[in-house]
Amino acid sequence: MMRTLSLTADTGPDRELRLTVPPDVPAGFADTQSAPTLGDLAESEYFGMWKGRADIACSLDFARNLRNTAWRRFS
Repeated sequence: MMRTLSLTADTGPDRELRLTVPPDVPAGFADTQSAPTLGDLAESEYFGMWKGRADIACSLDFARNLRNTAWRRFS
């Protein structure tokens, strides 16, 4: 079973970090992953996905209308 824990921590001047996990977390391998960066987003398929579409005059207005439509559905 894999369990994901999200942690935020400050490292001290000695650059060491000590963690105590909850007792129900089994011992074993721990994989660390960093959060995506703005650069990761800029390199993704989502960045510029509306570029060059003839049916979208202004991508800002188009995105705003999508958000407004979605928010109305949930309210």
